[in-house]
Amino acid sequence: MLSGRDIIVLGAGIGGLAAAAALARRGARVRVLERADALSEVGAGIQVGPNGMRVLHGLGCGAAARDASVAAGRVTLRDSRKGRRIVSLDLTRFGEFRQFHRADLLSVLERAARGAGVSIETGREATNVRALAEGAEIDFVDGERIRTSLLVAADGIHSKGREAVVGEMPAVFSGQIAWRATVPGDQLEMPSGAEVFLGAGKHLVAYALRGGKELNLVGVEARDERRPDGWDHSAAPEAMRAAFAGFGGPVPGWLAAVETARPWGLWLREPMKSWSSGGVVLLGDAAHPMLPFLAQGATMALEDAAVLATLIERPSPDATALAAFSALRIGRVRKVTAAAAANARNYHLGGGLARIAHASLSAMERISPNTLPNRFAWLYEYDPWTAAGR
Repeated sequence: MLSGRDIIVLGAGIGGLAAAAALARRGARVRVLERADALSEVGAGIQVGPNGMRVLHGLGCGAAARDASVAAGRVTLRDSRKGRRIVSLDLTRFGEFRQFHRADLLSVLERAARGAGVSIETGREATNVRALAEGAEIDFVDGERIRTSLLVAADGIHSKGREAVVGEMPAVFSGQIAWRATVPGDQLEMPSGAEVFLGAGKHLVAYALRGGKELNLVGVEARDERRPDGWDHSAAPEAMRAAFAGFGGPVPGWLAAVETARPWGLWLREPMKSWSSGGVVLLGDAAHPMLPFLAQGATMALEDAAVLATLIERPSPDATALAAFSALRIGRVRKVTAAAAANARNYHLGGGLARIAHASLSAMERISPNTLPNRFAWLYEYDPWTAAGR
């Protein structure tokens, strides 16, 4: 059904490149239009669980993804003051977990997309998107206007495609500031799997990247100060060290090695009842920005790509396929978003509440070690290809 069909994808992020590759592998002629002048190295670590790895394998780049990442699957929660172990979850029973530098995952997806025949154009900044009864129109900063039968808007939280679907919808500051940094790992005590240090109103996550040659640090703190979103902001490393000054264990040594810290505000938008209008469909952060407390933002975009490509290939009108896409994805994404928000609350407990919660987790691990990991079966056992009726 897609053989020779022209489709435009707006945005060359993880979701956009995955959708482009999936559509092109089904015969479509796909152009990816990216506002940045180049696909850059900016970014830090990303975790991809089995539900996301199934998408990468389905795109034919699973082996390349393994080569570009570090095997994972164990999450250890620790007390922030001394680094005391609270509980450790072995999630490998659900499948393959990998830890990527964002640039490496983008490179894998870019090669998969180009290998499928996708054209990727940078420096293409859209100024306006219009949903048409049969297709879409995109205006660009250079004055060009392009019309297409289908526009996949994977252009992030400030999506122009989103405006075409729901109109103006201001972003809402979550009250959380995130810090990211990557540092050389050869002289550091490296974590085994992902380690999460829990403190009052803040937490810090650490895991290895690039064969253990780099350490990824992500710290989140509750703060009223509003900061812009995005990867391209930097601050003095002393500011990140000050934010997590009370943390113990290996954290002070890790923070001492930070040379560049990237803080950004975590912003959300109200959930929508539909992700499409006319020939415009939203994907990834354009449809569902979420807090990073479940490490599922990138993976939800990968899931979106697989489901959309599978449904749009069916012998039915676009409107039917896009309505099915919204219906299939919205419920799952809302459940993931709610779980991430619950983690945000639980990670940042303080005082007596934290002591009670941590003791309960430790006791549960001793009494029934499978109980906590099994709470995530619904998340990691999901196969986006079969869910869409591949």
